[in-house]
Order: sequence, then C-alpha cells, then structure tokens
Amino acid sequence: MFESKRRTLQGSFTVEAALLMTILLPVMVALIYASFFLHDRTLLQGAACEVAAMGSNLAEEKDIESRLNEIRKQLVSARLLGTENVHSTIALGEDNIEVSYQGKFSLPGLIENLFGSDSLNISRSWKRKQYHPADTIRKIRGLEYMADTIKG
Repeated sequence: MFESKRRTLQGSFTVEAALLMTILLPVMVALIYASFFLHDRTLLQGAACEVAAMGSNLAEEKDIESRLNEIRKQLVSARLLGTENVHSTIALGEDNIEVSYQGKFSLPGLIENLFGSDSLNISRSWKRKQYHPADTIRKIRGLEYMADTIKG
C-alpha cells in the first residue's frame, strides 16, 4: 500500500512540473530577450554619446563629417545582439552636435505575443554643445599678459 501511494505522488509531481514549465519557459525566454533589448538600447545610447563627444572634440578639424561617419559605423558594427536596420544621423550645427540612432529589435514567435508586437523600436539620441577652446585660451593669455604688464 505504501508503494502505490508513493508512485501516485511521483506521477503527480511530473504532471505539475510539466504544467509549470509551460508557463515558466516563455517567461524566462521573454526575460532573456528583454535583457538583449536593454543591452542594444544601452549600446546605441553610449555610441550616440561617444560620437557627440568626439564631434565636440574635433570641432576645429576640416574633415569632421567623414571622421564622425567612420567612428559611428565602427561603434555599433557586430556589437548588437538583435537589433536590425540600424540607421544613424549626425546633425552638425554652429554651437552643437546631435547624433541619433534608430533600429528595430525583432522578437521570435511566442515572445511577440507577450510584448504585443513582432518588433520593438529603439531610438536613442544625444546632443552636445560644441566648445571652441581657442577663443577662451586667447582671452586667458590676454589676461595674463595684462596682469604681467600691470605688475611691471
């Protein structure tokens, strides 16, 4: 009698585990894909910040756009986990630079039902003021020169 009761319990654990796994596996896969999405979004934000900072540092160079385009392509090539169709734009102004990245993160079959769409859009941008240090350095040196002439 004890053995038959034990066999019944083992079978019920198997059925319960099978029912539980049908719920847990899609949730675990959705969490993994959500972490991939966050990775790609963070990577695109970091790339936008880095290109904007580099554009601010290279503000005085003549061929700034081609240099920024090279950097912009290198930063995201082969580093994204699931984002496709990545487009980026660079807007150079007199006093600022704005860099933006857009892409689509595709989701597989069952996971798209959990998120409500077959893909998630990623759009990240960064704007930075361009500094022109030459004018500031000239003013500082001019003040030093005036202070030296006043001292004697």
